[in-house]
Amino acid sequence: MTNSNGGRICPKCGMNLGQRHLCPVCDQAEENTEARPDSAEIISAEEEALHASPAIDISPYLENVSRVIEFIGEYPDDWDNEFNTFFDELPGNQDYVECYDTCSRVSRIIPKDKPVAGKIPGSMTINVMQGLKTVFPDLSDGEARELAMRLLGMQKRAESTLAPLPPGSSAEIMELYRKATNENDAEAQFLLGRSYQNGSGVPKDMTEALKWYRKAADQGNASAQVKLGFAYQEGNGVIKDNSEAAKWFRLAAEQGNPIAQAIMGYYYKLGNGVIQDEAEAVKWFRLAAEQGDAKAQYSLGNCYLSGQGVSENKTEAVKWYRNAAEQGDADAQCSLGNCYLSGQGVSENKPEAVKWFRLAAEQGDAKAQSLLGLCLFFGKGVSEDKAEAVKWVRKAVEQGDTKAQMLLNLMPHLKR
Repeated sequence: MTNSNGGRICPKCGMNLGQRHLCPVCDQAEENTEARPDSAEIISAEEEALHASPAIDISPYLENVSRVIEFIGEYPDDWDNEFNTFFDELPGNQDYVECYDTCSRVSRIIPKDKPVAGKIPGSMTINVMQGLKTVFPDLSDGEARELAMRLLGMQKRAESTLAPLPPGSSAEIMELYRKATNENDAEAQFLLGRSYQNGSGVPKDMTEALKWYRKAADQGNASAQVKLGFAYQEGNGVIKDNSEAAKWFRLAAEQGNPIAQAIMGYYYKLGNGVIQDEAEAVKWFRLAAEQGDAKAQYSLGNCYLSGQGVSENKTEAVKWYRNAAEQGDADAQCSLGNCYLSGQGVSENKPEAVKWFRLAAEQGDAKAQSLLGLCLFFGKGVSEDKAEAVKWVRKAVEQGDTKAQMLLNLMPHLKR
């Protein structure tokens, strides 16, 4: 079967075969008039197709498929950093969320095993082709294959083109760059990303930082995974996405990173990027707390005090508050002071309560400043000193604490 220009086309999928007799998509030789070529010939044909510029006519929303493919191919590792610019250049009235989701799904089709030595295996092309047809069900086999070849080819070219270091980069940065590129060293990639994020030895550039963090994170570097998690959590250089943040934090947490474990605890406690699950929150808080993370210890103490996700146990709460307080955590110091003031989980001891309130207040904790003020005002655990009491409550007010403002207004009318 031939087209209007005399070229061969596949009778099954309509793909332009050029001078070939075998369709790499359908495995159907035209009328079986010639011998079936071997796999090397198929691969060679695929390589030729990389340099072709097939005309792809896809209508309505799908008319932008080739634009999506070209965009993802140019930015395989950090497409989301460029998405807003790409979206603004699309013709017509596209739905932002739908388009972003489409780009995200296409990016996930790209195989982990990158093409090497200039060859793109046929199996890789077929896998990507099948993935594209899942995202875009209206594609014909021929269109999907041509798009897959384009995506893989552009990805390979994009990955082989690394941004050069700026002139005057330090010897340390140059060595990191050498290891990150030539040796694919994950730790060097993470450190180079951090240098770009902080502007240390190179100009500050969050886009470049994220590129290197992602390369390191994809190799399992937990520190880089945490950095990516924070970027998605805060919308720093990428579109804010709590689910994506949770994905990267979880990968790091599962490797034992205590910061990521504590954050996963908060995510599960609040239902942030994951389905809310207080028992799961306690699990992650405990893993981080047992590694000495003060914030996780404080949060685990809160869970025991209130019985959220775990059986209420005020003695256990005091234990974890103390562990965190002794590391200087102001929230834990204030909570431990409250336990001593009210006798929860520990014998009542007002001087001990004042001690912990003062430590937290001196770090700027507004709640502790108000509580210290009350103790001073009424002489609980400390000598009565109303002027000093007002001073500490006023410090809390200056931080915008509305309860402290109410307390300050009431102080002239309070009696011991």
